[in-house]
Amino acid sequence: LREPLKKAVEYMFTVRKGFRRPVSRIKVFILPYSLGPKVWGEEVNPYTHSPYMQFNGPLMMKQKDTSVLRDNLMLTAVHELFHVVQSRYTYYDSNDYLWFYEATALALEDEAGVYYMSQSPPWANTWPRTFSGYEAFIRSLDYTGGNEKQLQAHGYSASYFVNYLKDKYYKPDKLTFLPALLKHFGGWRSGPITSLYGVFSKDPAFLEDAYLSYCSK
Repeated sequence: LREPLKKAVEYMFTVRKGFRRPVSRIKVFILPYSLGPKVWGEEVNPYTHSPYMQFNGPLMMKQKDTSVLRDNLMLTAVHELFHVVQSRYTYYDSNDYLWFYEATALALEDEAGVYYMSQSPPWANTWPRTFSGYEAFIRSLDYTGGNEKQLQAHGYSASYFVNYLKDKYYKPDKLTFLPALLKHFGGWRSGPITSLYGVFSKDPAFLEDAYLSYCSK
């Protein structure tokens, strides 16, 4: 786990530019109990606003293929570290933001995967992207009515739309999109939807048209 965490920090704060750094040392725990059969780890942000990361010890011990173990930990470490970064842009982690957090975390996963696998030697041999369905395209984008698992699944699905916005409409360097989006999200009276059109200096009609266009593809 040490190498995946080290690479995640290097990627997030040396390779990438513009993300806010955590204000305190991040604690990392390997749990003696399972988080689930497919959950390698998670970020937890308590009300003390000192987020930490915890990893699924039994799942790590169960995986005998060291290459599979390494690649999953590489992806999970950078994904969960990004959730820690996200906590620097808001004072309160409302569940209303959960879909946005997951959508942007998967967009970050995609960018990190390109970099990790292009290194010599590669930092990862495969990139087992978090599974994403199509929940976002049968609901309102700003869906907040479900339980935590439903909101996460909605966010995973919405990551495709976040990538679509970046690839089709964002003109500067594509790797500056997520830092700019989070900066806007963390601004006064902003939020997930406001940031998704505000980062383009557009109005709500722009986002609505883009979403309808993407969903109709």
